[in-house]
Amino acid sequence: MKKLYIIGNGFDRYHGLPTSYECFNCFMCREHPEEHEKIGRVFDSKDTTMLWSDFENKLGELDISGLIYRNLSAWAKEPLHKFENEFDDLYNKLVLYFQEWVKQINMACANSKRLELDKTAYYLNFNYTETLEYLYRLDKTQILYIHNKINKDSDLVPIFGHGKNNSDVSKFVHENSAVIKNRIVESQQMPSWEDTIDGFEEEIVHEISTFLNDLRKKTEEIIDKKPFFSEKQGPSFDDIFVLGHSLAEVDLPYFEKIACKSPNAKWHVSYRDDDLRDLKRIAENICKIPYATNVKLITLDKLRVNNDNA
Repeated sequence: MKKLYIIGNGFDRYHGLPTSYECFNCFMCREHPEEHEKIGRVFDSKDTTMLWSDFENKLGELDISGLIYRNLSAWAKEPLHKFENEFDDLYNKLVLYFQEWVKQINMACANSKRLELDKTAYYLNFNYTETLEYLYRLDKTQILYIHNKINKDSDLVPIFGHGKNNSDVSKFVHENSAVIKNRIVESQQMPSWEDTIDGFEEEIVHEISTFLNDLRKKTEEIIDKKPFFSEKQGPSFDDIFVLGHSLAEVDLPYFEKIACKSPNAKWHVSYRDDDLRDLKRIAENICKIPYATNVKLITLDKLRVNNDNA
């Protein structure tokens, strides 16, 4: 297999599937309205829609100041185990609802558009859906679901998250430690399980740091575990097609690894033909990938087969 297709969310959306984060937002509003409001306000006290507009990136932008202001009094009255469990519970619900949302996406809702894909190629799929298997009848052995495949019969957990590393998270939280301490002093409220202001502050910093680290997309760990990315075992390619992927910062380590293993490959990268901002963003992001110098920008319609019912 000398040809690689890298499949992103834009691929599913091109086929009419409701897989955007806005669709996740609508699902949460419809199925879990109270939790939707609560989770949204954890990340932004002023606009609860901000989280859902750019879900993965916003997961790393917790509104610590607002979170402390709204919750410190309640935390001071809670037993330690309940305070600690609040963040675990929030994380678990986010994962559960995200998984629930993906499971209810119906492949039968896809439109008639089909692309001219090489059935002998290898596919690196960033999506959780079975679009390649269901619509294109590709064998599952040709597809690596890098963030897990989710269907109604699967118990796999979807891998998603922000792109901050451990040190970024630590720096971000500690930059807000003075805000946390000042709020404790102002409120003059202390929990029964802590005697000092510094101790209460440290406990809050620890819980928030753990929560944000849980929400990381641990790309380097995934790369280390997958033989596909191995220097010795992993394949190299002559042609690489990036279809419907934004080349977002959080996923760049995957692309860097692929490019280093296939330094002479020709890259064919799609962009939305109705969005000049997308074209600019794709062009800027592809420049961040080493060895990806032989690049052709395309639209998905350029790969569309003549017969829509094919």
